[in-house]
Amino acid sequence: LDFGPSGNIYCGGSGNAIYRVKPDGSSEVAADYAGVGIKAVRVFNDYVYVGGDSTGHQCIWRNEIISADELGAKEIYFDWSNEIDPVYEVLSITFAADGDMYIGTNAPEAIIIVHPGKTYEPLYPGALEPTSYALCWGNGSYLYVNRRSDDITKKRIIRIDMQDKEGAPYYGRQ
Repeated sequence: LDFGPSGNIYCGGSGNAIYRVKPDGSSEVAADYAGVGIKAVRVFNDYVYVGGDSTGHQCIWRNEIISADELGAKEIYFDWSNEIDPVYEVLSITFAADGDMYIGTNAPEAIIIVHPGKTYEPLYPGALEPTSYALCWGNGSYLYVNRRSDDITKKRIIRIDMQDKEGAPYYGRQ
């Protein structure tokens, strides 16, 4: 789930849709995602980004936020399966303030950066291990990673100093 600029919460899962929970507690379907197992939702720059699996094909889609009560049509933003590898999953999405998208994954390079021009590269190649189950920017230039593993010695929360790079705003933070 993630908050939008008008206080709505956008959330997904296995319910075949993005749901909008309004500040008054009411909820409704905001966008149809039939056949998509939604793994990640993030609001950035007037779009709701959705990462997930559609019958074995991993993608990141987005819907423009038209108003507090309306999302635009779903469009493919990044075709993960064709660009990276269909074997690996999109598990989490977050953004830097400059528009770089960070994707947590179970791929050998645990975090992939997708730049606004759709070029991509791993974050710190060879230094991070999968699985990057959840990503979240803290205050300042720290990116936090929830790393899952069947090996208890590798399970942990990691704080990555992103140097001069800062995260995009989270609307749910005050």
